[in-house]
Amino acid sequence: MAEQSRITAVLGPTNTGKTHYAIERMLGYRTGVIGLPLRLLAREVYERIVALRGAGVVALVTGEERIVPEGARYWVCTVEAMPEGLGAEFLAVDEIQLCADPERGHVFTDRLLRARGRLETLFMGSDTMRGAIAELVPEARFLRRERFSKLTFTGEKKISRMSPRSAIVGFSVENVYAIAELLRRQKGGAAVVMGALSPRTRNKQVEIYQNGDVDYLVATDAIGMGLNLDIDHVAFSSLTKFDGRRMRPLLPNELAQIAGRAGRYLNDGTFGTTGEAGRLGPEVAGAIEEHRFAPVRKLQWRNARLEFGSLAHLIASLEARTDDPWLARVRESDDLRALKSLAELGEVRARASSPASVRLLWDVCRIPDFRGISAAEHAGLLEKIFTFLHEHGRVPDAWLAAQVRRIDRVEGDIDALSRRLAYIRTWTYVAQRRGWVDDESRWREETRAVEDRLSDALHSALTQRFVDRRTSVLLRRLKQKESLVAKVNDKGEVTVEDQFVGRLEGFRFSQDASATPDQAKTLASAAMQALKPEFHLRADRFYNAPDTEIDFTEQGGLMWGEHAVGKLVAGPEPLRPQVVAFVDEGAGEEVAEKVRRRLQHFIDRKIATLFEPLLAMSRDEALTGLVRGFAFRLVENFGIIPREQVAAEVRELDQEARGALRKHGVRFGQFTIFMPLLLKPAPTRLRLVLWALARGLDEFPESPPPGLVTIPVAEGAPEGYHAMSGYRRAGSRAIRIDMLERLADLLRACDSRAGFEATPDMLSITGMTLEQFADLMQGLGYRAERGTREKVKPAPAATPAETAGADAGKPAPAEAAQPGGEAAQEAPPAPQEEAPAAAGELPRDAAEGEAAAKDGSEEEVYYVFTWRGNRPRRPAGKARAAGQGKPRGKPKGKRPPKGADKPRKFTARPPRKDEIDPDNPFAAALMGLKGKG
Repeated sequence: MAEQSRITAVLGPTNTGKTHYAIERMLGYRTGVIGLPLRLLAREVYERIVALRGAGVVALVTGEERIVPEGARYWVCTVEAMPEGLGAEFLAVDEIQLCADPERGHVFTDRLLRARGRLETLFMGSDTMRGAIAELVPEARFLRRERFSKLTFTGEKKISRMSPRSAIVGFSVENVYAIAELLRRQKGGAAVVMGALSPRTRNKQVEIYQNGDVDYLVATDAIGMGLNLDIDHVAFSSLTKFDGRRMRPLLPNELAQIAGRAGRYLNDGTFGTTGEAGRLGPEVAGAIEEHRFAPVRKLQWRNARLEFGSLAHLIASLEARTDDPWLARVRESDDLRALKSLAELGEVRARASSPASVRLLWDVCRIPDFRGISAAEHAGLLEKIFTFLHEHGRVPDAWLAAQVRRIDRVEGDIDALSRRLAYIRTWTYVAQRRGWVDDESRWREETRAVEDRLSDALHSALTQRFVDRRTSVLLRRLKQKESLVAKVNDKGEVTVEDQFVGRLEGFRFSQDASATPDQAKTLASAAMQALKPEFHLRADRFYNAPDTEIDFTEQGGLMWGEHAVGKLVAGPEPLRPQVVAFVDEGAGEEVAEKVRRRLQHFIDRKIATLFEPLLAMSRDEALTGLVRGFAFRLVENFGIIPREQVAAEVRELDQEARGALRKHGVRFGQFTIFMPLLLKPAPTRLRLVLWALARGLDEFPESPPPGLVTIPVAEGAPEGYHAMSGYRRAGSRAIRIDMLERLADLLRACDSRAGFEATPDMLSITGMTLEQFADLMQGLGYRAERGTREKVKPAPAATPAETAGADAGKPAPAEAAQPGGEAAQEAPPAPQEEAPAAAGELPRDAAEGEAAAKDGSEEEVYYVFTWRGNRPRRPAGKARAAGQGKPRGKPKGKRPPKGADKPRKFTARPPRKDEIDPDNPFAAALMGLKGKG
């Protein structure tokens, strides 16, 4: 019945549903076979039919994959792997226009001429095949299908301006990788689809594109062969390709096959060029839009009636010519080239001596060169396999296991994994051949498992290299206009939709430093949108936080824990600084104002607490006139004023005025007017910050470590720094002003005109060595004269009798303690000039030291301090006016003792004073105790 054996050519452009139509027709029969141009497409169609009919009735047969259940009724194959002699009711071949392909065309032509279903045969492809099919298959009828959507040319566009859901097509692995890398940096990433990928890798890559993890696809021309993807725009990065022999321009119908992937089903699509492709000519663009192409005039053909009597006969039959004007003999293919190469080997010729062995050799030569290595290496591998099969009938398990084991490694980069994946395809192909290995099912499973592992590793490597998952996820969520969810851990790390985007430091977001400039905009946009609720929650927590969680730095920063949340700036008055909050603009004005108010409250309370005596004095309305003016000076100077700066003002203050200020804790020291309570470390630290703000300093000096009586002078520090630190500069060190006043109390009891030595109390107060103390005193205005003398050893312990005898001749205590006593006024002899040491003699110092060592005596260094003063010297010989000053020397009537003009010794402890210092902060209490006594 003609109705039952009809042949139909379903022709038309892309996106006409031809493949879908063929699947529907096949499933209408009990059995069927469909041949597809790519292993990838075969796997896709297989999974669709399995979903409809179940895995038990569907077989998948490709060069490297064979899934054939016992009850298989529908066979999905690559065109090369289509089984012959099945007698299926239905048979279809897709992309029949590939009959004209120089590499594979002869296989499609053979199926066009010889493959038939018992009841129905379908050939699907481009309308350019109408004339050829009509001539070669005259019984065929034609079914024209129109495209579901419109395809429009949009011209040239940069990759950086490419719209989402675009596919960029390259024609080399290097070109594909370069484009994918560019898209990763600029757009968050791209999926990669190439014909060389395993179906597993390809499907995983397509999945990340289809589900929206990435919005871009970079592919070879493999996408033109029926892969159905949601693509809106196709851009060609090149208009030429290498066809295995040479670089050649792509034909308009080839461009149309690829461009047609844009716009699936009813969605319109666009196409254009990018990169180095240049502009597409208007004639070609118009032809693609209107599907107008030159018809195919020649189909590639190779003789299918092979003769296996001998190698020579086989080669001759493969090279046979045809007289049909529609057919052109295919150029020398890889399998024929391999056969010729092996036929030149004497050992191979000897083995291929029968039709069966010749057929076996031809089957071996048809193993594709998946590895893409040299023809000689590929021929060497084929020779080894042929030898195994000819001698043993099988490829030895041990040898095959060694080959597979070398490949079964998932470490390495994309190139290494791709290379191993190509190598395993050779062994999956071998395992699929009937009778080539001992345990076919085992080797099919093992090689498939290795391919799967390598495929997964390659997918991971491709994704890691070409997909910035973080950016792609965030872009997708932003595009969907859904609310993003941000999480902030205890380290301040911010994740948005489980993607790390940066850190939240206080109220400022610091995005991930590893992000590229292209990623930065996306990260910032996503983070600001997701962090808005977090900013409000954090602002509430901060506003209710106790002051103990907030602090200021010595540079005027304001900290909440370890995060900077603001800084101090100068205010209208020294003790009224203002704050600037560190809050990202995206957090909103409400959050910024709440943070600012909390910081202002903190610093106001801190100043009120630490400077309470100063502020209380400024608010005391009982202070009027000069007293109030002086109090204002103290407030301006944060409670510390060197006395020389206000000497005139101090002189104008009477005792009542001073008493009013002392009630507020002001001490009138000899060197400084200050408030002792403000010398504590906390007020000092804050005072330096406020002083630096008032002075407008760019860099704030640090406060000295607490608890030190003296510190090294800070060279280069701003003028006034030491006073604001609570110190007074004196020589190479600075002394704390309260300790300086205690030292001044001791110095007032000393005769600074005649000279005095340092006492243990003086050294104890300052915590200095004698040399350091001498430098300090010079810094305070004293002259320090250095001298040496014999160190007095403590007397040996005496017996009671000796003690009693000694007491009889001992002078009275008052006489012994008299600082002006003769014994005290005796000075060591003046040093004399030393004569140069004679040759061979020790220097005088060494000799004296040696002599001193012999008699056990030691020398000590001492200093005599006298006030340099700032009064003008009297002219020499001019007598002091009567009644002016104190008389010098001894009372009249006695000669001064010999040597009275030399430095004199004095007792270490000054005489006790009966009067009470009015500047002492405890003066009132002491006066009360004295009155009771």
